[in-house]
Amino acid sequence: MDPKELTHYFADSPPTLVNLPIKKHFEALSDKEKRYAHFISKASWAGTRIILRQVSPESEPIFDFILALHHTANGDWYSLKFKADISDEDIHSVLEYTTQFLGNIGNYKSFGDSKFVPRCREKVFKALAATSPDAQRCYEATKGAIFSSNDTGIMHLGYPQDGHLSNYYVGSKGITKAEIDAVGVWMAKKGLLAVSVH
Repeated sequence: MDPKELTHYFADSPPTLVNLPIKKHFEALSDKEKRYAHFISKASWAGTRIILRQVSPESEPIFDFILALHHTANGDWYSLKFKADISDEDIHSVLEYTTQFLGNIGNYKSFGDSKFVPRCREKVFKALAATSPDAQRCYEATKGAIFSSNDTGIMHLGYPQDGHLSNYYVGSKGITKAEIDAVGVWMAKKGLLAVSVH
């Protein structure tokens, strides 16, 4: 992809953050409601990997890479800057990317369905991966897809037959719109919610 065009896919700077203060609302709940809220949040966290797998083939390994880096840094991301010998600007770009990734639960925007890539060079991520064997293993599992942008079609989620990426139908690389529609009709007859590919 042309470098100028690629700038349209850079991770947001700054990324959108929404603070959700819940303490006073949580404290107003009964014990039963607090337990419910606790377990529904645990279930949501457990379901994160399902969402990651539905976004893109690389989303789950990217997530694992982020967690491995967090563990390696013991939560102090700026300590990785020295360990990886990267600049303040580089670690800032990495944090912007990871913030947007975690906010979207994947490397495609939840609203707009377009892929986003880090604002730093790929060698920054390689240097970070080298800070621990676990991070290295997770980074290698992404198969270079964090930065891949050579196919404009897969920079957007959508129907595979239109050249876009969809990971909703794993193992069905050649699935057509007609087949997707047929699955939707069958699910509706069974009273199941069908989810769009984009």
